[in-house]
Amino acid sequence: MGLCGFENITVPDSGTANTQGTLQASVVGVSIEFFAFPRYFNASMVPTTQKCLQNLKDAANGNPTNIRIGGTTQDRAQYDPNLTVPVNYTVSSATAAPMSLTYGPLFIELAASISGKVTLGLNRELANLKNTISAAKYAVSTVPNLVGIELGNEPEFYGSSAAIANGSSWTTAADAASQISWQASLCTAINKTDIIQAGVFLQPENGWSIANLAPKEVSGGSLDYVSSFGEHGYPQSACSGATTNLTTLMLHSDIVSYTKRYIAESAAARAVSKDFYISETNSATCGGGGISPTFGAALWVLDYAMQSIINGAVRLYFHHGTLGNSPYSWWGESYTYAPFYGAYFATLALADMTSIQAIDGGTTAYASYGLYKDSVLSKILLYNSDLYSSGNRSFHTFNVQFNASTVDRTFKALRLSAPSATSLVESGVFPNISGLTFSNSDCSKVGSSTPEIYTVTANKTSVLFTVQESEALLIYDQFQAAHVNHLCWCSMINKVLSIMRSDPDGNALATDSEVVSASDSEAEDSVSLSDDNEHVEVDDGDGGFSASTPLLFADTLDSQTPLAATIPTPLLFGLSPVYILAVVVIGAPFSILLFWAVLHSAVAFPPRVLTVSDTIASGAFAGTEAWTHVVNMTQAPHPYNSEENLRVRAYVDATLRQFKMLAIEKGLPTDFITFGTDMVNMTSDNGVIWYESNNILVKISAPSPTSDKTLLLSAHFDTQTAANGVTDNAISVAVALELVRSLIYNPPLQHHLVINFNNGEELFLLGAGAFTLHPWFKTVSGFINLDGTGSAPGTRSILFRTNSLPLLNSWKLYAPYPHASIIFNDLISFVPSDTDYRVYVGFGGLPGIDIAFYSFRYQYHTPDDNIQFSLPISAQHLGDNVLAAVIGLCNGIVLDSLDKGPPTLHPITDTLATPDIVYYDTVGHLTVITGMKFRAYIFTLLVACSGWLIVKSLYDTFHIGSNRFLLRKLKPTCEALVLAVLVFCWVLFSTFALSKFRMYLNPGVAYGSPYLNIICICAWVFGSFACAPKLWPRIGEFLALRKRSTSQPHRRRRRQHRLRGIASAADQTHQGLRPRTTLQSALQMSDGPPLEKWLPYGILCFWVLLLIPAFAASLRNVHLLFFLLHWTFFSLLAIVFTEIVSPIAVKWWREQLDDSRAGYQVWHRKIVRFYEKQIWGVQLAISSFIPSLLTIEILSQLIIGFPSCTGGAFSESLSDLIFASFQMLRKAVVGEVVLGVIFCPLFLYLCLVFPLSRNHPQQFSFEQTWNISTAESSRISTVDITFRSGIHAQPSKIEKQFQLVDKSLHCKFGISNYCNFTASAELLPKVPLDSIDIWKNATVCTNSICDFMGHFSGVPGSRTCSLKVGFYSKPSNDSAFAIFIDPETSNVRNWMLEASGTVLEPLRNKRRPTSFIGADEVIVLRREYSRPAEDSGIIEVPFLVRFKAVRPFTGNLTVSCYLPEVNFSPAWHKLRDTLDSWVVPGPGRHGGVKIVKTIFFAF
Repeated sequence: MGLCGFENITVPDSGTANTQGTLQASVVGVSIEFFAFPRYFNASMVPTTQKCLQNLKDAANGNPTNIRIGGTTQDRAQYDPNLTVPVNYTVSSATAAPMSLTYGPLFIELAASISGKVTLGLNRELANLKNTISAAKYAVSTVPNLVGIELGNEPEFYGSSAAIANGSSWTTAADAASQISWQASLCTAINKTDIIQAGVFLQPENGWSIANLAPKEVSGGSLDYVSSFGEHGYPQSACSGATTNLTTLMLHSDIVSYTKRYIAESAAARAVSKDFYISETNSATCGGGGISPTFGAALWVLDYAMQSIINGAVRLYFHHGTLGNSPYSWWGESYTYAPFYGAYFATLALADMTSIQAIDGGTTAYASYGLYKDSVLSKILLYNSDLYSSGNRSFHTFNVQFNASTVDRTFKALRLSAPSATSLVESGVFPNISGLTFSNSDCSKVGSSTPEIYTVTANKTSVLFTVQESEALLIYDQFQAAHVNHLCWCSMINKVLSIMRSDPDGNALATDSEVVSASDSEAEDSVSLSDDNEHVEVDDGDGGFSASTPLLFADTLDSQTPLAATIPTPLLFGLSPVYILAVVVIGAPFSILLFWAVLHSAVAFPPRVLTVSDTIASGAFAGTEAWTHVVNMTQAPHPYNSEENLRVRAYVDATLRQFKMLAIEKGLPTDFITFGTDMVNMTSDNGVIWYESNNILVKISAPSPTSDKTLLLSAHFDTQTAANGVTDNAISVAVALELVRSLIYNPPLQHHLVINFNNGEELFLLGAGAFTLHPWFKTVSGFINLDGTGSAPGTRSILFRTNSLPLLNSWKLYAPYPHASIIFNDLISFVPSDTDYRVYVGFGGLPGIDIAFYSFRYQYHTPDDNIQFSLPISAQHLGDNVLAAVIGLCNGIVLDSLDKGPPTLHPITDTLATPDIVYYDTVGHLTVITGMKFRAYIFTLLVACSGWLIVKSLYDTFHIGSNRFLLRKLKPTCEALVLAVLVFCWVLFSTFALSKFRMYLNPGVAYGSPYLNIICICAWVFGSFACAPKLWPRIGEFLALRKRSTSQPHRRRRRQHRLRGIASAADQTHQGLRPRTTLQSALQMSDGPPLEKWLPYGILCFWVLLLIPAFAASLRNVHLLFFLLHWTFFSLLAIVFTEIVSPIAVKWWREQLDDSRAGYQVWHRKIVRFYEKQIWGVQLAISSFIPSLLTIEILSQLIIGFPSCTGGAFSESLSDLIFASFQMLRKAVVGEVVLGVIFCPLFLYLCLVFPLSRNHPQQFSFEQTWNISTAESSRISTVDITFRSGIHAQPSKIEKQFQLVDKSLHCKFGISNYCNFTASAELLPKVPLDSIDIWKNATVCTNSICDFMGHFSGVPGSRTCSLKVGFYSKPSNDSAFAIFIDPETSNVRNWMLEASGTVLEPLRNKRRPTSFIGADEVIVLRREYSRPAEDSGIIEVPFLVRFKAVRPFTGNLTVSCYLPEVNFSPAWHKLRDTLDSWVVPGPGRHGGVKIVKTIFFAF
């Protein structure tokens, strides 16, 4: 173990070229043993190869990995052009290499399928030159990427007995002569030069070297045939009993020493202008001696590759040997081994680099490299080669120094780590690259890398990086990219300024001293005057009135206005005020949304995933360690009834005990971490469940507690039967685990903390129920429950439920990244799932908060709930929040102020009361108010709006008269309100109708294509609102809100001519003339005032009306309409703004009207006209876009959390969003375009295209029942498949899918959706026929009450069985019976009936109208096995049945035991292998395989 060290290293910002010149792409290559090559590339045998190579290609930025095919068996192989299989050989065992083999054209054709460069090894030892030439000819003509041919492999081992020696002594001289001769003959035959990879030696120290061969190639005249020289290298050997040593293998100084052997060899190759390759290498020969598959070997790959390149190697090929007997291989048939992580990391480091330099001296355990692109520093690689196996993990700190820069310098770092250097993937311990791992099944990426971010401010010259023992860190220097981006931004800004100085046609705008010509295009617009003679309606050319213009500048509409004028520009950059105002009005909404996005991303998540070094340094939460726990716990599904559940429990327990030892090492009291004994046995209130808990209880003790009040943190570690359980609920368990480590490095708490790692949440919340009966529960005064649903791909956990205002305020105060919403609290009753929160509140009466991941419920309770769909940053987010909240609560006074409430009699079935609290977050700020205050806000706003409307109405009536007020103010406001209400109702009705129609044609679209469905809804809503103003005149006429227009299309020209006259008359009006007759005629032709001006007023009235039901709902503690408060307030603010700004704008215009400077009237005309036409946009920007930030937050939660509901249940919210956000786009033609271009094609697509996919699957539950009661019944089994409610896929497609498994399939779709079929013998569960035994012990009757006693043993591997009793007798009204499990046990607790924990009343009255008078069933959940078996344990269950009966009496006993389907059911695996990817298994409680046995009795 190394000590914590520190060193300064200076990394030059510019580098020099390596001796071999510019580094090639894909320096790290793969060598594959010759005979094993076809098997490696057979996807059915080795499914990992292609994906591993693709991953390496991705790491190399698209450059494919180079492959060398060769090895010992290439010198045993003969080419057979007639062979119909790739290779043919026989071996004594599957792990042995053949002594002879033949290969054919298919072998070479398989090599041709490789995308990278290929080097092919051919036979020389057997001295069959003709055969080798035949193979080479076919290879050259077939393999397009063939870059090298090796003639023989490690010739120093041929010896004089080899055929190539021809009985003579085999020396280096003889080999050189042989190589030169064969090269000339072969290359002449294939008509190629520059194709041979010569040398391929293993022992240069014994004279078998390139330094010896290269001069002879020159003198022998064969150098032109040589493309490169190859050499092999294995630092250690396990051959002939030799021992290996992992410490020396991975030690940096030893790697430096070993790779120096390549300096002379590479120099010899360069001396003759040829490249030097390490054509075969790996950690240790002859199986590796146990060190080759370790994580330490992965680190060796990384450091060895760097040093080999520095010493002259152009390319390295790491060897892969016999499958099943090659520990140094990177992948195999069932695993992606640890060394692959080192290869991937090395490829990442070398990608796109042109040179590499060693920074350290090579004499210590600590390596540092600078990697350069075009001589500019791009990456830094740090490596701590101290071997770590267990205990306290030390670290080494690198103080990286560099030249100072004038801007901030940012570094992004990826960390290659594992629990220890001896970690083995085969043992279930995965390395990771900042959270990224690789699947064992096919080498696919699981999760993704979350980089660490380091920022160095300007003029600073160093930054600290910490690397633990057996760990490497790859640092990306972002300085150069930032510098380039800075220059690009400067260029962009200059370009934007240049554009802003130009007119719309690209011509430069006039400066203060320039004169430009202005065409008064507006003079051609038609105008009509309202009866108040102060506004002009401008016809936009399509017959609709689109703007309102004040009459006070009607004189400027005269066609006699001068066309040329001097335009003064008092603003910056010489910009026209028209463009400035246009940018402000149009750009403001998008700026607000951009601000929301930037701020949201900045405050929502931690900047990086922290490591254990951060925990040690500051007590912070280590997300990387938490993710390691997640990976270790989620190797397979682990429901309560599984062996994997016991393994996960053991892992959690062992990790906590390691933390206890760590706490003792840090000098903390021995009772700082205390383990509680959880041996609660309990039954449900109706007696149908017998549960034995095995929770893991841990108490973090406060050394000097201020009171006995305790905080509870709860997370369950069991899963559903099909799910690995990353989000539900390994992340939460990992957070609770790492919380313990963090608390060790933080100051002591002032209140105790209890953590319940409970087992049985997926089984009716039984684990939490058991804890409520534990003595520790009595001191708990508040709790935090952690859970999850779906997946966490970089998404946040949400506080979605609480019953405590103090705890909620504490979360707001302490959590650094709070995310909460009252909406989920109100909606959870509609979601078919629940959490342990219900138990703690309903039965325990505790105040608490419920936190869960909620995104992408498609993966909920399915195999896709794995690390492939989640990211470590989500664990960091939850961990940071929980750690801060726990420390804050346990060190504060809130726990002392909390009191338990009365328990609910039936917490599982009763509805929990919703709190009178409103809480939500916007851009990272959590708002918490009481319901009383929320209702006070609503009432105040209602009063304010009503008061303002009344005062404003009285004011307008007094100044302009009642008639004008009704016509100019009240009528258009009512029209806008009616329009808003009608369109709102139309949108709801039409969206509902369209959704029903679409689901009739194509069920499942809202679930399977949620985002396309949302876009379709948005397009429909926007199109409806955008087209509404165009249709409104006719609707207004129909509703008698407008006069019927007398103008017809054929009168348009005459009308426009008349309106030009009106405009002229308006000019006279400005001079004191009032042509009444003309104005009245214009009024008769008008269709009414334009809607744009009055929509904000109508919207305000609309929101005010909606506040009334929001107030009423709040009285019932339903607060999900809280956002209406924001919409109403900002709508009111927009109206007030308009009423203040409009008079100021008019006054300003009048003051400047008489300015005699040329051009001022034109300029003012444009400004004021633009203002009058677009001020409604400013109103809507205020009233809509600011509160829309909150609405977007709400919608993002609903869309992510409830994808199957977004098409219908939340269409109203979507309508509100679109209605508020897009009213600025008022032109009807825009709405028509959206409907025609977006909505119609998209709606047609959704109606026709099958919606389900791999990411949006149809879920089903599986149960296979096998009755082993008789020989006849045991010949077949039945399979029942039930589909999750709420997902209505197409029955025909589902039935067709499952008929692929069995033609006897029968499906029924309706209220219940299910299929079933009879499974044949080959699909029977893998369980012995005699696996269940039932014994009848005795029957004792007293006064007509009989006790029937017995016991049964379950199926091996099952801890969950049920006992069902059936009686057959004459009907009897007083018949009653009850079942007792473990009748001699006295500590049974009845969970849901009474808090006191009394035993259930034994006799329950059961009356049936048929002869089958009584039946009952008890499910038994054992915490452990009663006795061991060969493969797994067996439970034994004593029972007693008490009943009233009259002899004779007959009955039966049926025992059913449940097993995980994934382990025991061939039918399950056939389903998984046969079905399309859009059909996936969903939730199950006890296991998908049920083994049933029935016996009969009579007395």
